[in-house]
Amino acid sequence: MSQLTHCPSCGDKIMPDPADFKETRTAAGLTQRDMAKLLGVKASHVAYLESGLRHPSGELILKFNAVRDKLAARTERKAVRTLKQVHKRMQQQNKRRPKSKVKKAA
Repeated sequence: MSQLTHCPSCGDKIMPDPADFKETRTAAGLTQRDMAKLLGVKASHVAYLESGLRHPSGELILKFNAVRDKLAARTERKAVRTLKQVHKRMQQQNKRRPKSKVKKAA
């Protein structure tokens, strides 16, 4: 029996590839054990999913999509916070710099 990976009606991808599992996990800086806790499965099952030896159930696909969205939102918030910190530091450095006293030629 072949696995249904794309929606027969619209063609959207419905099953994550093994690479999707690993990319999502590593981008968030999680171990297989951490990802397993979030998905409610064993770490060995995550390893099997990442290697393509097992296919996720429909319930696991839904959990994975929810976890991926949550991790993406957390990563986005962290990036925005970092940008704000960099901007604030730059403003502070600009305030500390003495203004140049170059005389204009008359």
